[in-house]
Amino acid sequence: MSEKRSVIDRKIIANCIDTEETRVAIWEDGRLAELFVERMWERQKAGEIYKARIDTVLPGIHAAFVNIGDGRNAFLYLNDARGLHLEPNQEVVVQVIKTARKNKGARVTTRLSLPGRYAVLVPGGQESGVSKRITDDEERKRLKALAKELRGPGHGIIIRTAAEGVDSEAIAHDVEWLLALWREIEHDGVVQAAPCLLYKDIGLIGRVLRDELTRQVSEIIVDGEEEYRNVREHLPGLCGAPL
Repeated sequence: MSEKRSVIDRKIIANCIDTEETRVAIWEDGRLAELFVERMWERQKAGEIYKARIDTVLPGIHAAFVNIGDGRNAFLYLNDARGLHLEPNQEVVVQVIKTARKNKGARVTTRLSLPGRYAVLVPGGQESGVSKRITDDEERKRLKALAKELRGPGHGIIIRTAAEGVDSEAIAHDVEWLLALWREIEHDGVVQAAPCLLYKDIGLIGRVLRDELTRQVSEIIVDGEEEYRNVREHLPGLCGAPL
């Protein structure tokens, strides 16, 4: 008789009352399994999407300074502009790929991406790919075919490592949520004036929930009222599928 595998009871506990530091712990059967910490001065802007305005184009270094509205111009390499012909005062939608440091502004790109639990949506892209960390040939073939099926005329799809072994319906649900999010960003980009923030990264708590939330998690504890509301609002999308 085979030995029955024990079920691990997991809890995700977020401590965010301290404005200087956010901590998220994963408890397994009453013991600390993982701890994630994000300090205020380390918080990343990477992933944020802005409707920006070109300030200065610098042909000599193949780059442009871009006003994203946070008091310091961002830096856009022309290679990251997807072939756009940039001119001063031109409006562009960009995403931060490297956070500002000391006296240097953030680095941005017009190649946008929105990560979900199982997939990454690439607005304006045409690719359909699968994470290289998935090595099983049959699973790669299945997910590659699914990525092609889910890819649309205006977006590409990259399947994340977490999708390995996950049924197609759950992955499709994740992509539907990302498409709805992108439509909302697109709408805001039309009606709002540049420069402005269109999309803010989900933060440490959101990233941990997106990547670690499974059916084994029996409880989520958040001690900050604002963060608690954010978790309640974004939980369906972070799960990738109903739990």
